[in-house]
Amino acid sequence: MIGIISEAFIHEQGRVENQEDALAFTSGKLYILCDGLGGQGYGNIASQIVSHTFKSTLDKNQTIHLNTIVQEAEENLSQFKKTNPKTHAMASTVALTRILENTIEIGWIGDTCVYQFRSGKIIFKTIPHTWVEEAIQRGELSENDRYFHPNKSQLTRCIKDRNTKAQLESINCSNLVDHDWFLLCTDGIQEAWIDSDLEALFTKNKTAIEILEEVKKQCHVFSTDNYSAILFQIKLSC
Repeated sequence: MIGIISEAFIHEQGRVENQEDALAFTSGKLYILCDGLGGQGYGNIASQIVSHTFKSTLDKNQTIHLNTIVQEAEENLSQFKKTNPKTHAMASTVALTRILENTIEIGWIGDTCVYQFRSGKIIFKTIPHTWVEEAIQRGELSENDRYFHPNKSQLTRCIKDRNTKAQLESINCSNLVDHDWFLLCTDGIQEAWIDSDLEALFTKNKTAIEILEEVKKQCHVFSTDNYSAILFQIKLSC
């Protein structure tokens, strides 16, 4: 079994007009983070629709395939757009962790990320669906371009239209140890933190609340977007 030692979240508007991030969780079972797009406040609607769709569906059925819920979220967005034509451009990213008996399932669409930390090192990190990140993976850009390239925020995948697919990973007990940390965060945090600085946060014995307070302080100075995160630490009996 996988249990939770410590958990916390932050949900900050930052230096922008609207809060377009949305989060939802069922403690010890499910953690969801979305970042809406579309401008004029419509991103807020999109992220709320997507996060609510994932949580309400997974609360009812923990074993349902995540791409089935993606299709449901797309349908819910589509229905809203039909009756509110001005919202036609709205969309959302999503990242989530679903804790099953002996496995943590991770799914994501867009540039909202999930990290796994152990003893101050990143053990796993989702690869954002952005033009820049995919160019880095192809060897066409350098690692530093993910922080400084002018197209760093250009998404190649988000929940907007039909037939979007989530990228999925499953981490079972053989790849987990007591006190591993999992961090879900929107791109407003990635704007203020490079991976090595994030790793340094997990080298000392701190609670989830204490770690996210440090994250928030730096984002307050360096982030120009909303910045939201969910952090939890696990314990094992498997």
